[in-house]
Amino acid sequence: MRQSFHEGDLVEVQSLKWPKRLTGIAQTRYLGQDEHGVWLGVRRGDSFWLPDRSVGGTMVQTFVKLMPADSYWTALFQDIEPYLDIDISYPVSWTGTTVQEVDLELDVLRYSDGCVVVRDQEDFAKLVADQSVPREVVANAESACAMVLELIQNDAEPFRTIGLGWLAKWANSF
Repeated sequence: MRQSFHEGDLVEVQSLKWPKRLTGIAQTRYLGQDEHGVWLGVRRGDSFWLPDRSVGGTMVQTFVKLMPADSYWTALFQDIEPYLDIDISYPVSWTGTTVQEVDLELDVLRYSDGCVVVRDQEDFAKLVADQSVPREVVANAESACAMVLELIQNDAEPFRTIGLGWLAKWANSF
């Protein structure tokens, strides 16, 4: 589904842990949308908030976040290492100008030297055991992790140049 935003519009990103525990809130800027999904931008120094909406701190890096529709992952391209951080997550849900992302703990990281790693497999296993995550969600998360890992290792888009292009455009806009 295409979102009806204009470049620069504020989008609130609510970060959650399974099943739906709010862990943080960030205001982002809508950058655009392409065949990969919605692209959002955050600047170094932007504030983020805790679940009670008190200030949690400031962002230490500039980044763009890709929110694909109906996918078990989101992607973050940043100006620090690792430059690519894929969160394996429940498919994002949009309500107006707010998007919720439910983190499933697994991450796929890529570093500028080409190293690609899967992180937090033990945390994912613990989540599955402790929270009775449905088998279908577990299977979709594991499948998404394997697919994203293969795409990154094969330099497929949007992980090759597209994400970094959005990051460069965003970083050069201020």
